[in-house]
Amino acid sequence: MWHEGRLVIFFVLTWVQAIVLAQGSSSLFTSYVPLAVRSPYLSAWLNTTNIPFNTTNPFDPNIERAPSRWPLFYGNANQILGWAGLIRVDNVTFKFLGNPGAPGNLNRSILTDLKLTPTRTILNATAGPVDLQITWLSPIEPSDLVAQSLPFSYMSVQVKSNDGQSHSVQVYSDISAEWSSGDRKQAVNWDVITTDQVVFHEQMLQVPQALSETASQALDATTYWGMQQGTGVTYMADTDSNCRNLFANQGSLANTVSSGPLPINNPFTVYAISKSLGSVGSDLTAPVIWGVGMLRDPAVAYLTPGGTVENRDPYWKTAHSTLHDAVTSALLDTSNAFDRSSRLDASILQNAAKVSSNYADLVSVAARQAMAGIETTVSPSNASDIMMFMKDIGASSSNVRVSPVEVLYSSFPSFLFVNASYGGYLLKPLLELSNSSHWTFDYAPQDLGTYPNATGNLEAHNEEVEQTGNMLIMTLAHARASGDGSLISEYYNLLKGWGDYLVANSFPVPSNQLNADQQSKANSTNLAIKGMIGIQALSQISQILNNQADFEHYSTIATTYVNMWRSLALSTDTSTPQHVLSNYGASSSSWVLPYNLFADKWLQTNLIPDTVYSNEEAFLKTLTSSNIDGLSIVNDPTSPSRPGNTAWTLFTAATVNDTSVRDSLILPIWNHVSQNNSGTIFPTNFDLNNQGSANGNNASPGVGGIFAPLALTIPKANIIVPATSGKSASSPSEKKTNVGAIVGGVIAGIVGLGILIFLVIFFWRRSREEQGDTIEKAIIQPGDTVPEVFPYNSVTPHEQLPQASQPTFSTQSPADSNELGSTPVGMFPSSKARSRALPPTPRSTPPMSSSAYSTSDQTASSREPPSRATSSRSRAPTSPISSHEVQGLRVEVENLRRVMQSFQNDRFDPPPEYGHE
Repeated sequence: MWHEGRLVIFFVLTWVQAIVLAQGSSSLFTSYVPLAVRSPYLSAWLNTTNIPFNTTNPFDPNIERAPSRWPLFYGNANQILGWAGLIRVDNVTFKFLGNPGAPGNLNRSILTDLKLTPTRTILNATAGPVDLQITWLSPIEPSDLVAQSLPFSYMSVQVKSNDGQSHSVQVYSDISAEWSSGDRKQAVNWDVITTDQVVFHEQMLQVPQALSETASQALDATTYWGMQQGTGVTYMADTDSNCRNLFANQGSLANTVSSGPLPINNPFTVYAISKSLGSVGSDLTAPVIWGVGMLRDPAVAYLTPGGTVENRDPYWKTAHSTLHDAVTSALLDTSNAFDRSSRLDASILQNAAKVSSNYADLVSVAARQAMAGIETTVSPSNASDIMMFMKDIGASSSNVRVSPVEVLYSSFPSFLFVNASYGGYLLKPLLELSNSSHWTFDYAPQDLGTYPNATGNLEAHNEEVEQTGNMLIMTLAHARASGDGSLISEYYNLLKGWGDYLVANSFPVPSNQLNADQQSKANSTNLAIKGMIGIQALSQISQILNNQADFEHYSTIATTYVNMWRSLALSTDTSTPQHVLSNYGASSSSWVLPYNLFADKWLQTNLIPDTVYSNEEAFLKTLTSSNIDGLSIVNDPTSPSRPGNTAWTLFTAATVNDTSVRDSLILPIWNHVSQNNSGTIFPTNFDLNNQGSANGNNASPGVGGIFAPLALTIPKANIIVPATSGKSASSPSEKKTNVGAIVGGVIAGIVGLGILIFLVIFFWRRSREEQGDTIEKAIIQPGDTVPEVFPYNSVTPHEQLPQASQPTFSTQSPADSNELGSTPVGMFPSSKARSRALPPTPRSTPPMSSSAYSTSDQTASSREPPSRATSSRSRAPTSPISSHEVQGLRVEVENLRRVMQSFQNDRFDPPPEYGHE
C-alpha cells in the first residue's frame, strides 16, 4: 500500500512543482548552487563557475559541465565532498554528479537547464536517450521546529525517454567519508542499518571530538545516507572503485559492508545506494529520493547565567530518543518534505514577485543560505528552554563567531518572515548573557564566543552603538512580528540600560566607534541614526509595557536628537537633491547608503519625516543612473575599492516608494550574483570595482537581509505580555537620563556649548510646529492598514494571532490566551499529526509562554541587570526633562547668539580633513 501512497504523493508533488515553475523560479546562473545546505556543518555546494550554459552546441560532450564536478564544503575548493551520481541506460553508464574516475571513462550527462527556488536546486540533464530531472531539496520548515532542527537534505532523480523508445534504467548515488572531517587523514568507521522501511549508511570518525571542528567541518558529526526500502533497492559500503564498477557492470549493488576503520582518503570508502527503475518510457518516473543528514549531539556548549557550561541538545531530541529514530523519521518523510517545500516556494515566490522578478531570484538564492547558518537547541533539563545559535559562516577569521550581532541583524528579516518566533530563539542567548554577571559593560556584546562554543565573548569592543542599536531594534521587531512580549518584559531593565547608553552616545557618536562594516568615521550619520532609532525602539517597548513615563521620556529624546541630526546630517547644496552626508561637517558631494533608515520603516518608529525619505529617494535616483554597477556603502574617493553589500542595499531598497529606484538598487545585486565567474557563493560583501570578487563572508547567513522588503509586509501582531506576579517594569524614576549631562557631552562632541544648545531649542520648537506631537506619531494609530502578505487563506502566516489595525497590549499569560494558543508564529499552520508524534507538551510548536523566558526565583520584569562597576564607560546621571531646564538653556542661548550665528553661516563648509578634490 505504501507504494501506491507514494505514487499519489508523487503526482500531487509534480502538480505543485509545475505550478511553482510556471509562477517563476530563479533565472540566475550563479557561480555556486546549493545542494545540501541545511546547517553550519551540512553544507554541500556545486561549483558552476564558468560553465558555458548557452552555447551554439549545448550538447557538445567536450565542454565541461557542472554535473562533472565534485560538490564542495561551502565552496572551499580544497574540501571536496565525495558525492557521485550515476545512471545506467541500456547497460551504458553516465555520470550526472561528481567526476568519478572509475569505472573507466564514463559518459557525461549534459546540463540543459538549471533553476533555483527558495528551497530547491533543479537541474535538468540529458544522458543519451533519456532526460533527467535532479532536484536537491534543503527544507525550510516554518511550522515544525522538530523538522527544522533535523539537518537532513534530499536528492531526487526522475527520468523519462527522449526518443520515443523504452529504456532499461538504473540510478546510483554514493557519498564518501570526506563528509566526516576537514582532516582527511582521520580514520572513519561505518555501519549499514536496514529495516522493513528504510536502509541507511552511518559514518563517523573513529575518534570523534565533541564540539570541535577542523577547516570548519565538524569533528563530532555522524553522517547518514539513505532512502526508503522498495523494489530494486540495493546498497554497498566499500571502496569507490568497487561500488561504482559493480553498478556499471550489473546495474545493482551487492548488499555488502566492508570493515573499517580506515583513513578517509586511503582508500576512498563510499556508501552507495542504487535503485532499478525498470523500463522507462516517455512519462516522467516517480522520484527516487536519497536523504543525507549530519547529526550532532550535543550541538552547542553554552555559558549559563549561573556560570556553568551547559552542553545543549539539538532540538530534534525532544521528539526522537535515538539517532536512528531521527534518521528513520527523516527518510520516511521525504515525499511530504518535498510537498511542504513546494508550497512554501510557491508562497515566497508569489510574494517576492510582487516586488520584481529579479527580486524573486535573489530571494531564491538567499533563503537556504540564511536558514542554514543556524542550529536549534534545547536545554537537557528544561524542554521549554529553546535557543537558536548562528555560525558566522564564511568569515575570514579562523575563530568563527557564535551569533555575531551585526550578522544576525542583517539576516533578521528572513527569520521574522519565515517564523517570527525563530527571531526570539536567536535573541534569547544574547539577552541572557548580557543580563548576567558575566557581562560587565553598559552596551551590547558582539557575539557569544567561537562556534560551537557559546561560552561568551566577554571582552570590551568598539562597536558599542552599532551592536546596542541592533539589539534594541531586533528585540522590538521580534515582539511586533510574533506577538510574544516575553523578552521585552523579562529583559526590560537591560534594554533600558542599553537605551540610556545610546542616549549618552548617539549624538554625537564617539569618534572611535566602528559600524557593522568595520568603518570608523567621526560623527557618522548612518551610525548615529541607528542609535536614535534604538532609543525610539526602547520608547515603544516602554509603551507596550504600559510605562508611559519612560515612553514619553525616551521618545522626546529620540525626537530631539533626530531633529538635531537633520540639521547636520543632510546636505544643503541645492544643485542636487538633499541627501544624507557621510558624516557631520562633510561637503555636500559626500553621501552614504542610508541603510539604517530601514529600521525606522521596519519598526514604524516614525522618527524620520517623509521629506527626508522623498529627498533621499530623488538623490538615489541620480546616483543609480550614473552607477549602474551598484552603490557602495559610502562614497569615499580615498578608498581604492568600492565596497558593496547585498543586505544593506536591500535594506535601502525597502525604504523607497519609487519602484524604478527600488529596481535600480536591486538590479546590480542581481547582476553581481548572476555573473558566473565570481567563483564564490553569494557573498554579503563585494568590490564594485571588481564584481567577480568577494570581500569575505562567502556563504554568510547575512544575505538574509535580501528579505527586507518582505519583512515590511509582515502583519502587526497583538503583543501579549506575560503575567509577572503583580510586579511591573522598573519605575520611570529608577533610570532617567540627565539632559544637562547629555547636552554637555553633545556640546563637547561637536563644536561647543553654543550651537548644540541652540539646536536643542530651535529644532525642538520647529518640530512641534511642523510635525505636531511626534510622540503620538511614533505609536501605531487606529486605522493603520496592513499589507496582505499571503493572498490565499490556505497559506497564512501568524495564524494564531488575529490581526488588527492597532496592536493590543496585554499582561495576560499566553497560556491563558485563546488568541495566542501554543503554536509559534509561522508561515504555515502546523502540519497534521505525523509519524513522530510529540509528547503531551508540544515541542515542534513550543508555546510562547513566560516559562520559556523566566526562572522560578526571579520574576521577569523585576530583574535588575547586574552591577556594571567595571564598565568601560559610565552612564550619565539621570533626571527627567523639565521646562525649567529648557528656560535656563534659552538664557544661555541669548548670551551666545552672536557666536552661534557666525558659526552657523559656516557650519556646512568642511574642515580641511574632509575636503574633496
